Amino acid sequence: MEKAKTQEHVVEPPTPDSVLYLIYQKDGDGATSYEIANGAWANYWYGHRFELDGKHYFTGFAYATREIFSDDAGPGLESEVSLSHATFELTDESGAKPWTFVGAEPYIGKFGGYDKGNAVDEGREAQEFKTSDGRLLLAVPTWSLQSGVRIESFDMFVYNPAEELPVDEHHWTYVGNVYTGEDNSAACDDEGVTLSCVKSLGKLQFVSRDGDPMPSLKVELEGTAIEGPGKVKELSTSDVVEYGYDAEAKSYRKQDK
Repeated sequence: MEKAKTQEHVVEPPTPDSVLYLIYQKDGDGATSYEIANGAWANYWYGHRFELDGKHYFTGFAYATREIFSDDAGPGLESEVSLSHATFELTDESGAKPWTFVGAEPYIGKFGGYDKGNAVDEGREAQEFKTSDGRLLLAVPTWSLQSGVRIESFDMFVYNPAEELPVDEHHWTYVGNVYTGEDNSAACDDEGVTLSCVKSLGKLQFVSRDGDPMPSLKVELEGTAIEGPGKVKELSTSDVVEYGYDAEAKSYRKQDK
């Protein structure tokens, strides 16, 4: 006899257009990308559910491009976008309005280039780490193109649920980009005449540190990498990239070996 299947009730998160409205205070008529002021565009980027200290949250991340004036040059690698968020708490799972708006911040850091944010990699999962002081460290899998090479990475964010914060701090803060591999198949040739073909992807690990709530990050790379002109090497357990948190800069920095 087949066992009866029970379907868990899943509360739908706030919609992307409502996230954008709460951040930028401009109605986009249901759109997830629209102009907000002086040529700047608001764009919905990524949504994430999480649990922290027994509470269930949803955060919708977005970004805005720079304002454009008549004498501005076109977008370049330095044309980063400004990240933002709107965060909600699940307070009435069975009610008509299950989500309570916690707050929004129109600026939590910059990333990307050419007036675009890094693309979310749908093939990898986001990762979390709960710090000893009650914060949440979030790693969002992303990728970008650089000279025809696809760069794999994680964009890092930290959430502080405290009701009151110092003036120069945010509830969500962007804390850097962590390299996890690359694929140059779109720019290489099999013979290695112009560029040898390589592909790598690393696993991200959080490593707790005594006396510091923010963990260090460790990326163990697997695959192949260019060792020199026309030379390719197999990556091994010794090919590890490590990042430490710089509290003053509020960002993860690659550590020298």
